[in-house]
Amino acid sequence: MARRSPGKLDYASGGFGNLTHLAGEMFQVMTGVKLTHVPYKAVGPAVNDVLAGQMPLMFGPSPVVVPMVQAGRLRPLAFTGVKRSAQLPDLPTADEAGVKGYEASGWYGLYGPRALPRAITDKVSADVRKVVHMPDTKERFAGINLEPVGSTPEEFAAFLKADLEKYARIAKAARIEPQ
Repeated sequence: MARRSPGKLDYASGGFGNLTHLAGEMFQVMTGVKLTHVPYKAVGPAVNDVLAGQMPLMFGPSPVVVPMVQAGRLRPLAFTGVKRSAQLPDLPTADEAGVKGYEASGWYGLYGPRALPRAITDKVSADVRKVVHMPDTKERFAGINLEPVGSTPEEFAAFLKADLEKYARIAKAARIEPQ
């Protein structure tokens, strides 16, 4: 549909520059299709307009949209993670659906002040890793389609650097100017 009518298919996002926006831009860059971005002030209003049929498409955060898919309120097209969602095991990833190499996954991280003493950083990090690997924590996170990682500060810094570089390349390719 987007190929037949370039720029005529809108997609909602939770705001300019966030993952729901950049996921759509990455899709366009990787597929060569042209969509029209419609930024909202937050994910909630964007999802509401997709639910109401006011917007045809959204690259939505799984903790928000998976329950709506399970309830039959939204129709999923592909999962944007690197592997299939345990909550929607029959839904192919975007990569499996033909957009090879596509992956747009949200994540959460724990941050502290720049001058946080290393001993405190190490203690908090070790405690968090212990908690996120507890079976009941993993189960609760899985229930909202989150997968706990529990990395070290150095691993998280390397992940963050690579993720920021990836989206900076997408923003440059999509000609998104800093706001």
